[in-house]
Amino acid sequence: MNVTVKQIKLFVEVARSLSFARAAETMHLSQPAVSLAIQNLEQAIGGKLFARSTRSLELTPEGQAFYPTAARLLNDWNEALEDVNNLFTMQRGKLNMAVMPSFSTNVLPDLVRQYHEQYPQVNLSIQNIVMDDAIESVRKSRNELAISFASENMNGLNFTPLYDVTFIAVYSDHFLSALEGVNLTQDWSPLFDLPMVAMDKDSTVRRWLDETTLQHELQSQIVAEVNQLDSLGQLVSMGLGVGIVPSLCADQMQQMGLHMQKINADILRRPVGVVTHNQSPLSSAGQGMVELLKKSLS
Repeated sequence: MNVTVKQIKLFVEVARSLSFARAAETMHLSQPAVSLAIQNLEQAIGGKLFARSTRSLELTPEGQAFYPTAARLLNDWNEALEDVNNLFTMQRGKLNMAVMPSFSTNVLPDLVRQYHEQYPQVNLSIQNIVMDDAIESVRKSRNELAISFASENMNGLNFTPLYDVTFIAVYSDHFLSALEGVNLTQDWSPLFDLPMVAMDKDSTVRRWLDETTLQHELQSQIVAEVNQLDSLGQLVSMGLGVGIVPSLCADQMQQMGLHMQKINADILRRPVGVVTHNQSPLSSAGQGMVELLKKSLS
Protein backbone atom coordinates (compact mmCIF):
# COMPACT_ATOMS: atom_id res chain seq x y z
CA MET A 1 0.00 0.00 0.00
CA ASN A 2 1.61 3.24 -1.16
CA VAL A 3 0.06 6.20 0.68
CA THR A 4 1.92 9.51 0.97
CA VAL A 5 1.82 12.17 3.64
CA LYS A 6 0.70 14.63 0.97
CA GLN A 7 -2.37 12.47 0.25
CA ILE A 8 -3.21 12.31 3.97
CA LYS A 9 -2.89 16.11 4.23
CA LEU A 10 -5.21 16.59 1.26
CA PHE A 11 -7.75 14.08 2.60
CA VAL A 12 -7.86 15.85 5.97
CA GLU A 13 -8.26 19.27 4.33
CA VAL A 14 -11.05 18.07 2.00
CA ALA A 15 -12.78 16.31 4.92
CA ARG A 16 -12.66 19.50 6.99
CA SER A 17 -14.05 21.75 4.28
CA LEU A 18 -16.10 19.19 2.31
CA SER A 19 -15.01 21.06 -0.78
CA PHE A 20 -12.34 20.22 -3.34
CA ALA A 21 -12.21 23.86 -4.40
CA ARG A 22 -11.60 25.23 -0.88
CA ALA A 23 -9.07 22.49 -0.14
CA ALA A 24 -7.23 23.30 -3.37
CA GLU A 25 -7.14 26.99 -2.46
CA THR A 26 -5.85 26.26 1.05
CA MET A 27 -3.16 23.87 -0.20
CA HIS A 28 -2.19 26.12 -3.14
CA LEU A 29 -3.00 23.44 -5.72
CA SER A 30 -5.33 23.14 -8.65
CA GLN A 31 -8.69 21.48 -8.04
CA PRO A 32 -7.94 18.67 -10.54
CA ALA A 33 -4.65 17.94 -8.70
CA VAL A 34 -6.52 17.59 -5.38
CA SER A 35 -9.20 15.41 -6.95
CA LEU A 36 -6.56 13.15 -8.53
CA ALA A 37 -4.66 12.80 -5.25
CA ILE A 38 -7.85 11.73 -3.42
CA GLN A 39 -8.66 9.24 -6.17
CA ASN A 40 -5.17 7.74 -5.87
CA LEU A 41 -5.57 7.54 -2.09
CA GLU A 42 -8.93 5.78 -2.41
CA GLN A 43 -7.45 3.37 -4.93
CA ALA A 44 -4.54 2.61 -2.60
CA ILE A 45 -6.73 1.85 0.44
CA GLY A 46 -9.37 -0.02 -1.53
CA GLY A 47 -12.55 2.06 -1.32
CA LYS A 48 -14.32 5.42 -1.46
CA LEU A 49 -13.73 8.00 1.28
CA PHE A 50 -16.12 10.59 -0.16
CA ALA A 51 -19.62 10.36 -1.59
CA ARG A 52 -19.72 12.80 -4.51
CA SER A 53 -22.68 14.36 -6.26
CA THR A 54 -23.09 17.39 -8.48
CA ARG A 55 -24.22 19.49 -5.53
CA SER A 56 -22.56 18.04 -2.43
CA LEU A 57 -19.55 16.19 -1.05
CA GLU A 58 -19.85 13.95 2.00
CA LEU A 59 -17.64 11.51 3.86
CA THR A 60 -18.60 7.88 3.44
CA PRO A 61 -18.90 5.83 6.65
CA GLU A 62 -15.39 4.56 5.98
CA GLY A 63 -14.21 8.14 5.42
CA GLN A 64 -15.81 9.21 8.71
CA ALA A 65 -14.02 6.39 10.53
CA PHE A 66 -10.70 7.21 8.86
CA TYR A 67 -10.82 10.99 9.38
CA PRO A 68 -9.90 11.17 13.14
CA THR A 69 -7.13 8.62 12.62
CA ALA A 70 -5.74 10.55 9.63
CA ALA A 71 -5.89 13.83 11.56
CA ARG A 72 -4.06 12.24 14.49
CA LEU A 73 -1.42 10.71 12.18
CA LEU A 74 -0.87 14.08 10.54
CA ASN A 75 -0.56 15.79 13.91
CA ASP A 76 1.92 13.15 15.11
CA TRP A 77 3.92 13.60 11.91
CA ASN A 78 4.10 17.37 12.39
CA GLU A 79 5.08 16.98 16.03
CA ALA A 80 7.80 14.48 15.10
CA LEU A 81 9.24 16.90 12.54
CA GLU A 82 9.11 19.74 15.06
CA ASP A 83 10.81 17.59 17.70
CA VAL A 84 13.70 16.63 15.45
CA ASN A 85 14.03 20.22 14.24
CA ASN A 86 14.22 21.35 17.87
CA LEU A 87 17.01 18.85 18.45
CA PHE A 88 18.97 20.07 15.44
CA THR A 89 18.48 23.73 16.39
CA MET A 90 19.03 22.91 20.09
CA GLN A 91 15.70 24.39 21.14
CA ARG A 92 15.51 21.24 23.25
CA GLY A 93 17.69 18.19 23.93
CA LYS A 94 19.99 16.53 26.42
CA LEU A 95 23.73 15.96 26.61
CA ASN A 96 25.22 13.29 28.84
CA MET A 97 28.90 13.86 29.53
CA ALA A 98 31.60 12.77 31.95
CA VAL A 99 34.30 15.04 33.33
CA MET A 100 37.34 14.17 35.40
CA PRO A 101 37.18 15.86 38.84
CA SER A 102 40.16 18.18 38.40
CA PHE A 103 38.60 19.70 35.28
CA SER A 104 35.10 19.69 36.78
CA THR A 105 36.18 21.63 39.85
CA ASN A 106 38.46 24.18 38.25
CA VAL A 107 37.39 24.78 34.64
CA LEU A 108 33.92 23.37 33.98
CA PRO A 109 31.64 25.81 35.89
CA ASP A 110 32.29 28.75 33.56
CA LEU A 111 31.95 26.51 30.49
CA VAL A 112 28.56 25.27 31.72
CA ARG A 113 27.46 28.88 32.22
CA GLN A 114 28.49 29.77 28.64
CA TYR A 115 26.81 26.67 27.21
CA HIS A 116 23.57 27.38 29.06
CA GLU A 117 23.56 30.97 27.81
CA GLN A 118 23.86 29.73 24.21
CA TYR A 119 21.55 26.72 24.50
CA PRO A 120 19.20 27.29 27.46
CA GLN A 121 16.80 24.51 26.39
CA VAL A 122 19.45 21.77 26.39
CA ASN A 123 19.65 19.77 29.60
CA LEU A 124 23.18 18.88 30.70
CA SER A 125 23.77 15.70 32.68
CA ILE A 126 27.34 15.78 34.00
CA GLN A 127 29.08 12.91 35.75
CA ASN A 128 32.07 13.91 37.85
CA ILE A 129 34.13 10.71 37.78
CA VAL A 130 37.78 9.72 37.66
CA MET A 131 39.55 9.76 34.33
CA ASP A 132 39.55 6.04 33.53
CA ASP A 133 35.86 5.69 34.43
CA ALA A 134 34.99 8.76 32.34
CA ILE A 135 36.69 7.28 29.29
CA GLU A 136 35.08 3.88 29.83
CA SER A 137 31.63 5.49 30.10
CA VAL A 138 32.03 6.81 26.54
CA ARG A 139 33.28 3.44 25.30
CA LYS A 140 30.13 1.81 26.72
CA SER A 141 27.89 4.65 25.39
CA ARG A 142 26.72 5.71 28.85
CA ASN A 143 27.96 9.22 28.06
CA GLU A 144 28.19 10.91 24.69
CA LEU A 145 31.52 12.54 25.45
CA ALA A 146 34.10 12.96 28.19
CA ILE A 147 36.64 15.63 29.05
CA SER A 148 39.81 13.94 30.17
CA PHE A 149 43.46 13.26 29.67
CA ALA A 150 44.13 10.65 27.00
CA SER A 151 44.42 7.12 28.33
CA GLU A 152 46.93 4.48 27.31
CA ASN A 153 43.99 2.50 25.86
CA MET A 154 41.86 4.55 23.48
CA ASN A 155 40.64 1.66 21.30
CA GLY A 156 37.28 2.48 19.72
CA LEU A 157 37.51 6.11 20.78
CA ASN A 158 38.52 9.47 19.32
CA PHE A 159 40.57 11.98 21.30
CA THR A 160 40.44 15.65 20.30
CA PRO A 161 43.16 17.56 22.22
CA LEU A 162 42.21 20.96 23.59
CA TYR A 163 45.33 22.15 25.41
CA ASP A 164 48.38 20.83 27.23
CA VAL A 165 48.38 20.65 30.99
CA THR A 166 51.67 20.98 32.85
CA PHE A 167 52.21 20.04 36.49
CA ILE A 168 52.90 22.03 39.63
CA ALA A 169 54.34 21.35 43.05
CA VAL A 170 52.12 22.32 45.99
CA TYR A 171 53.21 22.71 49.59
CA SER A 172 52.22 24.40 52.84
CA ASP A 173 54.10 26.88 55.03
CA HIS A 174 55.60 23.86 56.77
CA PHE A 175 57.87 23.21 53.78
CA LEU A 176 58.32 26.82 52.67
CA SER A 177 61.83 27.14 54.11
CA ALA A 178 62.94 23.84 52.56
CA LEU A 179 61.98 25.05 49.10
CA GLU A 180 62.96 28.69 49.50
CA GLY A 181 65.22 29.75 46.66
CA VAL A 182 64.59 26.51 44.75
CA ASN A 183 63.56 26.84 41.09
CA LEU A 184 61.64 23.68 40.25
CA THR A 185 61.43 24.60 36.57
CA GLN A 186 65.19 24.02 36.45
CA ASP A 187 65.54 21.19 38.95
CA TRP A 188 62.66 19.35 40.57
CA SER A 189 64.80 16.86 42.49
CA PRO A 190 64.57 18.83 45.82
CA LEU A 191 60.92 17.73 45.99
CA PHE A 192 62.05 14.14 46.41
CA ASP A 193 64.05 14.98 49.53
CA LEU A 194 60.71 15.75 51.22
CA PRO A 195 57.77 13.56 52.29
CA MET A 196 55.16 13.42 49.56
CA VAL A 197 51.39 12.98 49.37
CA ALA A 198 50.46 11.21 46.13
CA MET A 199 47.53 9.83 44.22
CA ASP A 200 46.97 6.11 44.70
CA LYS A 201 48.55 3.58 42.36
CA ASP A 202 45.32 3.09 40.38
CA SER A 203 45.45 6.72 39.31
CA THR A 204 46.73 7.58 35.84
CA VAL A 205 48.34 10.73 37.25
CA ARG A 206 50.25 8.53 39.69
CA ARG A 207 51.38 6.22 36.90
CA TRP A 208 52.69 9.19 34.92
CA LEU A 209 54.54 10.48 37.99
CA ASP A 210 56.07 7.06 38.74
CA GLU A 211 57.20 6.63 35.13
CA THR A 212 58.76 10.08 35.04
CA THR A 213 60.57 9.76 38.38
CA LEU A 214 61.92 6.39 37.28
CA GLN A 215 63.26 7.95 34.07
CA HIS A 216 65.03 10.61 36.13
CA GLU A 217 66.28 8.06 38.67
CA LEU A 218 64.45 9.71 41.56
CA GLN A 219 62.77 8.06 44.54
CA SER A 220 59.55 9.41 46.07
CA GLN A 221 59.09 9.40 49.86
CA ILE A 222 55.33 8.81 49.83
CA VAL A 223 53.69 9.11 53.24
CA ALA A 224 50.04 9.03 52.12
CA GLU A 225 48.04 8.00 49.05
CA VAL A 226 44.59 9.33 48.10
CA ASN A 227 42.16 8.83 45.23
CA GLN A 228 41.08 12.46 44.80
CA LEU A 229 43.17 15.54 44.06
CA ASP A 230 41.03 17.52 46.51
CA SER A 231 42.01 15.11 49.29
CA LEU A 232 45.66 15.40 48.26
CA GLY A 233 45.46 19.17 48.63
CA GLN A 234 43.86 18.91 52.05
CA LEU A 235 46.60 16.61 53.37
CA VAL A 236 49.29 18.85 51.89
CA SER A 237 47.68 21.86 53.60
CA MET A 238 47.99 20.02 56.93
CA GLY A 239 51.76 19.82 56.43
CA LEU A 240 51.86 16.07 55.89
CA GLY A 241 53.98 16.40 52.76
CA VAL A 242 54.38 18.09 49.39
CA GLY A 243 52.36 17.16 46.31
CA ILE A 244 52.53 17.19 42.52
CA VAL A 245 49.25 17.92 40.71
CA PRO A 246 48.07 19.01 37.23
CA SER A 247 48.28 22.76 36.72
CA LEU A 248 44.53 22.94 36.07
CA CYS A 249 44.14 22.43 39.83
CA ALA A 250 45.97 25.70 40.57
CA ASP A 251 42.87 27.71 41.61
CA GLN A 252 41.65 24.85 43.79
CA MET A 253 45.02 24.54 45.54
CA GLN A 254 45.34 28.29 45.97
CA GLN A 255 41.98 28.36 47.74
CA MET A 256 43.46 25.90 50.24
CA GLY A 257 46.23 28.41 50.98
CA LEU A 258 48.99 26.34 49.40
CA HIS A 259 52.17 27.58 47.80
CA MET A 260 52.73 26.54 44.19
CA GLN A 261 55.67 26.22 41.85
CA LYS A 262 55.70 25.19 38.22
CA ILE A 263 57.60 22.07 37.23
CA ASN A 264 59.52 22.10 33.97
CA ALA A 265 56.98 21.38 31.23
CA ASP A 266 59.55 19.26 29.40
CA ILE A 267 59.55 16.87 32.35
CA LEU A 268 55.82 16.36 32.71
CA ARG A 269 53.11 17.49 30.31
CA ARG A 270 49.85 15.85 29.16
CA PRO A 271 47.03 16.95 26.79
CA VAL A 272 43.46 17.40 27.99
CA GLY A 273 40.82 16.79 25.35
CA VAL A 274 37.40 15.51 24.36
CA VAL A 275 36.81 11.76 24.20
CA THR A 276 34.09 10.52 21.83
CA HIS A 277 33.08 7.15 20.43
CA ASN A 278 34.46 6.58 16.94
CA GLN A 279 31.31 4.71 15.84
CA SER A 280 28.72 7.17 17.19
CA PRO A 281 28.19 10.59 15.58
CA LEU A 282 27.74 13.45 18.01
CA SER A 283 24.31 14.97 18.52
CA SER A 284 23.82 18.67 17.83
CA ALA A 285 24.03 19.25 21.60
CA GLY A 286 27.34 17.37 21.71
CA GLN A 287 28.71 19.26 18.72
CA GLY A 288 27.78 22.53 20.41
CA MET A 289 29.73 21.55 23.53
CA VAL A 290 32.81 20.50 21.53
CA GLU A 291 32.80 23.78 19.59
CA LEU A 292 32.52 25.75 22.84
CA LEU A 293 35.41 23.78 24.36
CA LYS A 294 37.60 24.42 21.31
CA LYS A 295 36.76 28.10 21.27
CA SER A 296 37.30 28.58 24.99
CA LEU A 297 40.29 26.32 25.65
CA SER A 298 42.28 25.66 22.49
